[in-house]
Amino acid sequence: MKRKLLVCLLSVLMLVLPFAQTAFSADDPIDILCVGESLTCGSGANESGTISGGINPERTYPARLYSKLGYGYQVHNFGISGVSVLPEYKWEWAKYGYLHAAKTNQYGLNPFSSTAPTADIVFIVLGTNDAKDRIWKTEHGTGGATNFYNYYTEIVDEFQAMSTHPQVVCVIPPPAVNGEGINDYEIQESTLRDEISPIIERVARE
Repeated sequence: MKRKLLVCLLSVLMLVLPFAQTAFSADDPIDILCVGESLTCGSGANESGTISGGINPERTYPARLYSKLGYGYQVHNFGISGVSVLPEYKWEWAKYGYLHAAKTNQYGLNPFSSTAPTADIVFIVLGTNDAKDRIWKTEHGTGGATNFYNYYTEIVDEFQAMSTHPQVVCVIPPPAVNGEGINDYEIQESTLRDEISPIIERVARE
């Protein structure tokens, strides 16, 4: 499944990039910041395709994207495993959602820090973890469509407010296949497909 997700995600990005290329000059490297969760950071991106096998940086989608783009581009991986758009109460560091987790990250994964690369293009790959019932239907009252829309819009606004005013690309999460042990992460495909993805499309249009 991991390989299928990476291929699907990379295919989506390859469709988008030709339009982005016309907006910038190749005289200086174009910095692309890839922000998101496990699909970005590379959980399961290794030869065995399993979580226990660790991460091979060269098999993550940002690394593959860089290899496809080549000269004139720099691609930076700011993926934070386990994070969601909505608050995630299973882990203390993620309980206020992606923005708080990123801005307080102590491992060089804060795209807003003064030491982060200058952003020309930002790919946002978030929403997969939000499709878990314990996040989407949480008893804390922080889940659901309205909250997701507000949190996701805030994320886009934060990146658009950067001094470089980067082009922000909202990526629809790839499908999560359930059954036969393929998806053991509580991700509900129907929530991802029917509720979360349409909201991301709406924010992108707006």
